[in-house]
Amino acid sequence: MGAYFQNYYPHLLNEYLSARQNIWHNPDHSMIKLGIIAENMTKEVVRHYNLPLSENTQLYRLNTLSQYGLLSDDIASAFHDIRRFRNQASHEGYVNAQDVANLFTWMDSLVAWFENMMQVQHRPVYQKPHSTYGIFGIPVEIYVFVGFPILFFGSLIYSYIMNQVIKYWPYIAVFAVLGIIVIMRIRSGKWPFWVSKLANKLKSVFLNKS
Repeated sequence: MGAYFQNYYPHLLNEYLSARQNIWHNPDHSMIKLGIIAENMTKEVVRHYNLPLSENTQLYRLNTLSQYGLLSDDIASAFHDIRRFRNQASHEGYVNAQDVANLFTWMDSLVAWFENMMQVQHRPVYQKPHSTYGIFGIPVEIYVFVGFPILFFGSLIYSYIMNQVIKYWPYIAVFAVLGIIVIMRIRSGKWPFWVSKLANKLKSVFLNKS
């Protein structure tokens, strides 16, 4: 641990120095201190990246950091080893001094990882949403404040139109047929054969009457 910890995390530097001095004659003490340092590292990185946590445990923090791609396999393995041996020292009151000494060989890598995570101004990986999103990613508030009035007035307009259609459907049908005839005349350049046939028949009827 160097100047970075001395400037920003002096309490962790003190824990590290105390743990290192007690490896061989008080390995349980050293292991617990090492666990405290590891937990504080992961807490700071989780806070820096604004990651979601439903459980405030070291295991859950490590799993979350791995999920977001912030821990390599070897760094994650070292953190998990520290977590397991720290639990052993806390609950069983005994841990092998050599195991503690071996974990200290990983501290340079863990410190380098931590400094890299904290010094670089990363964009947060996770942003807590301000709204609950519904279908098509549209916030629920839009459905409530905009969608409901649209549905209400739309249903009124639809009911009015349908009532008019039912009332005037014969006229609508006649205009629809006439519209189809006009479109066919425009597209083909001539009247449909059945229109011509009907026109000729009507012409002959009127001519015979005259």
